[in-house]
Amino acid sequence: GFVRNVAFDPTLLGYDVDYDNSLHFSGAFSAYAGELARELARRYDLKGKEIVELGCGKGQFLIDLCRAARAHGTGFDRSYDGSLTDADVSFVQDYMSWDHPVEFDFFVSRHVIEHLVDPVAFLSGLRTACGERPVHGYVEVPDAIYDFERSPWNCPYTHVSYFSANSIGRLLSRTGFGERRLQRKFEGQ
Repeated sequence: GFVRNVAFDPTLLGYDVDYDNSLHFSGAFSAYAGELARELARRYDLKGKEIVELGCGKGQFLIDLCRAARAHGTGFDRSYDGSLTDADVSFVQDYMSWDHPVEFDFFVSRHVIEHLVDPVAFLSGLRTACGERPVHGYVEVPDAIYDFERSPWNCPYTHVSYFSANSIGRLLSRTGFGERRLQRKFEGQ
Protein backbone atom coordinates (compact mmCIF):
# COMPACT_ATOMS: atom_id res chain seq x y z
CA GLY A 1 0.00 0.00 0.00
CA PHE A 2 2.99 2.35 -0.21
CA VAL A 3 5.00 3.28 -3.31
CA ARG A 4 8.00 5.61 -3.42
CA ASN A 5 9.74 7.26 -6.35
CA VAL A 6 13.36 6.41 -5.44
CA ALA A 7 14.67 8.37 -8.45
CA PHE A 8 13.09 11.64 -7.22
CA ASP A 9 15.51 14.60 -7.18
CA PRO A 10 14.16 17.69 -5.36
CA THR A 11 16.76 19.93 -7.02
CA LEU A 12 14.89 19.53 -10.32
CA LEU A 13 11.86 21.41 -8.95
CA GLY A 14 11.39 25.12 -8.43
CA TYR A 15 8.81 25.45 -5.68
CA ASP A 16 8.17 29.18 -5.42
CA VAL A 17 5.48 31.75 -6.34
CA ASP A 18 5.58 30.64 -9.98
CA TYR A 19 4.50 27.10 -9.00
CA ASP A 20 0.74 26.76 -9.41
CA ASN A 21 -1.04 23.57 -8.42
CA SER A 22 -4.45 25.14 -7.83
CA LEU A 23 -7.45 23.17 -9.05
CA HIS A 24 -10.16 25.67 -8.11
CA PHE A 25 -10.66 26.55 -11.78
CA SER A 26 -12.46 23.20 -12.03
CA GLY A 27 -16.14 23.47 -11.12
CA ALA A 28 -16.20 19.89 -9.83
CA PHE A 29 -13.12 20.34 -7.66
CA SER A 30 -14.24 23.74 -6.40
CA ALA A 31 -17.62 22.28 -5.37
CA TYR A 32 -15.85 19.39 -3.60
CA ALA A 33 -13.48 21.75 -1.76
CA GLY A 34 -16.34 24.06 -0.71
CA GLU A 35 -18.37 21.17 0.68
CA LEU A 36 -15.29 19.80 2.44
CA ALA A 37 -14.68 23.20 4.08
CA ARG A 38 -18.28 23.32 5.34
CA GLU A 39 -18.09 19.70 6.54
CA LEU A 40 -14.86 20.28 8.50
CA ALA A 41 -16.22 23.51 10.02
CA ARG A 42 -19.31 21.64 11.27
CA ARG A 43 -17.69 18.37 12.34
CA TYR A 44 -14.93 20.01 14.38
CA ASP A 45 -16.92 23.04 15.58
CA LEU A 46 -14.26 25.43 14.30
CA LYS A 47 -16.12 28.67 15.01
CA GLY A 48 -13.67 31.19 16.45
CA LYS A 49 -10.77 28.71 16.35
CA GLU A 50 -7.24 29.11 15.02
CA ILE A 51 -6.62 27.06 11.87
CA VAL A 52 -3.32 26.47 10.10
CA GLU A 53 -2.93 25.06 6.64
CA LEU A 54 0.46 23.60 5.82
CA GLY A 55 0.87 23.76 2.07
CA CYS A 56 -1.97 26.20 1.41
CA GLY A 57 -0.96 26.92 -2.19
CA LYS A 58 -2.60 30.15 -3.33
CA GLY A 59 -4.90 30.07 -0.26
CA GLN A 60 -8.40 29.39 -1.62
CA PHE A 61 -9.26 26.40 0.58
CA LEU A 62 -8.07 28.07 3.78
CA ILE A 63 -10.13 31.17 2.99
CA ASP A 64 -13.19 28.99 2.28
CA LEU A 65 -12.68 27.03 5.52
CA CYS A 66 -12.23 30.14 7.65
CA ARG A 67 -15.32 31.75 6.13
CA ALA A 68 -17.40 28.59 6.66
CA ALA A 69 -16.20 28.30 10.26
CA ARG A 70 -16.02 32.02 11.07
CA ALA A 71 -12.49 31.31 12.23
CA HIS A 72 -9.01 32.79 11.81
CA GLY A 73 -6.38 31.03 9.74
CA THR A 74 -2.72 31.11 8.88
CA GLY A 75 -1.52 29.53 5.67
CA PHE A 76 2.06 28.45 5.03
CA ASP A 77 3.35 27.89 1.52
CA ARG A 78 6.35 29.05 -0.50
CA SER A 79 4.14 29.26 -3.59
CA TYR A 80 1.67 31.73 -2.03
CA ASP A 81 1.72 34.76 -4.32
CA GLY A 82 -0.57 37.26 -2.59
CA SER A 83 -3.29 37.04 -5.23
CA LEU A 84 -5.93 35.98 -2.67
CA THR A 85 -6.44 37.76 0.62
CA ASP A 86 -8.98 37.75 3.42
CA ALA A 87 -9.26 39.78 6.63
CA ASP A 88 -9.36 36.63 8.77
CA VAL A 89 -6.51 34.79 7.07
CA SER A 90 -2.78 35.48 7.23
CA PHE A 91 -0.29 33.96 4.86
CA VAL A 92 3.38 33.16 5.35
CA GLN A 93 5.41 32.58 2.21
CA ASP A 94 7.47 29.88 3.87
CA TYR A 95 7.17 26.64 5.83
CA MET A 96 5.94 26.70 9.42
CA SER A 97 8.80 26.46 11.90
CA TRP A 98 8.60 23.42 14.14
CA ASP A 99 10.82 25.20 16.66
CA HIS A 100 8.51 28.22 16.95
CA PRO A 101 5.11 27.19 15.56
CA VAL A 102 2.05 29.41 15.68
CA GLU A 103 -0.61 28.12 18.09
CA PHE A 104 -3.54 26.42 16.43
CA ASP A 105 -6.63 24.39 17.24
CA PHE A 106 -6.96 22.65 13.88
CA PHE A 107 -4.54 21.86 11.06
CA VAL A 108 -5.05 21.09 7.40
CA SER A 109 -2.54 19.48 5.05
CA ARG A 110 -4.04 18.65 1.69
CA HIS A 111 -1.96 17.13 -1.10
CA VAL A 112 1.34 17.92 0.58
CA ILE A 113 2.69 14.73 2.14
CA GLU A 114 3.00 12.90 -1.18
CA HIS A 115 5.40 15.64 -2.36
CA LEU A 116 7.79 15.37 0.58
CA VAL A 117 11.11 13.56 0.56
CA ASP A 118 10.69 12.86 4.30
CA PRO A 119 7.00 12.68 5.25
CA VAL A 120 7.90 11.12 8.62
CA ALA A 121 9.92 14.21 9.64
CA PHE A 122 7.10 16.50 8.48
CA LEU A 123 4.38 14.67 10.43
CA SER A 124 6.61 14.26 13.48
CA GLY A 125 7.28 18.01 13.47
CA LEU A 126 3.57 18.71 13.08
CA ARG A 127 2.74 16.36 15.94
CA THR A 128 5.27 18.14 18.16
CA ALA A 129 3.79 21.52 17.15
CA CYS A 130 0.36 20.30 18.32
CA GLY A 131 1.74 20.02 21.84
CA GLU A 132 -0.31 18.44 24.59
CA ARG A 133 -3.51 20.38 23.93
CA PRO A 134 -6.38 18.73 22.07
CA VAL A 135 -5.85 19.43 18.37
CA HIS A 136 -7.75 17.99 15.45
CA GLY A 137 -6.60 17.95 11.87
CA TYR A 138 -7.29 16.90 8.32
CA VAL A 139 -4.74 15.23 6.06
CA GLU A 140 -5.61 14.50 2.43
CA VAL A 141 -3.50 12.53 -0.05
CA PRO A 142 -4.31 10.91 -3.38
CA ASP A 143 -5.25 7.27 -2.91
CA ALA A 144 -2.48 5.06 -4.34
CA ILE A 145 -4.89 2.22 -5.00
CA TYR A 146 -7.12 4.50 -7.09
CA ASP A 147 -4.14 5.99 -8.93
CA PHE A 148 -2.58 2.68 -9.91
CA GLU A 149 -5.82 0.81 -10.63
CA ARG A 150 -7.87 3.48 -12.38
CA SER A 151 -5.74 6.53 -13.09
CA PRO A 152 -2.09 5.56 -13.76
CA TRP A 153 -1.52 8.79 -15.74
CA ASN A 154 -2.01 10.69 -12.46
CA CYS A 155 1.52 9.89 -11.33
CA PRO A 156 3.44 13.14 -11.76
CA TYR A 157 7.13 13.41 -11.01
CA THR A 158 6.36 15.77 -8.12
CA HIS A 159 4.76 12.89 -6.19
CA VAL A 160 7.53 11.27 -4.19
CA SER A 161 5.21 8.89 -2.34
CA TYR A 162 1.90 7.17 -2.94
CA PHE A 163 -0.20 6.11 0.04
CA SER A 164 -3.11 3.73 0.44
CA ALA A 165 -5.51 4.23 3.36
CA ASN A 166 -3.58 1.56 5.25
CA SER A 167 -0.15 3.12 4.72
CA ILE A 168 -1.22 6.69 5.53
CA GLY A 169 -2.96 5.40 8.65
CA ARG A 170 0.21 3.60 9.73
CA LEU A 171 2.30 6.70 9.03
CA LEU A 172 -0.01 8.89 11.14
CA SER A 173 0.10 6.35 13.95
CA ARG A 174 3.89 6.04 13.74
CA THR A 175 4.28 9.81 14.05
CA GLY A 176 2.14 10.06 17.17
CA PHE A 177 -1.32 10.96 15.92
CA GLY A 178 -4.17 9.33 17.79
CA GLU A 179 -7.69 8.56 16.65
CA ARG A 180 -8.07 8.59 12.88
CA ARG A 181 -10.99 8.47 10.50
CA LEU A 182 -9.88 7.26 7.08
CA GLN A 183 -12.18 7.59 4.10
CA ARG A 184 -12.10 8.03 0.36
CA LYS A 185 -13.43 11.30 -1.00
CA PHE A 186 -13.80 13.02 -4.38
CA GLU A 187 -15.11 9.96 -6.21
CA GLY A 188 -12.60 7.69 -4.51
CA GLN A 189 -9.53 9.62 -5.54
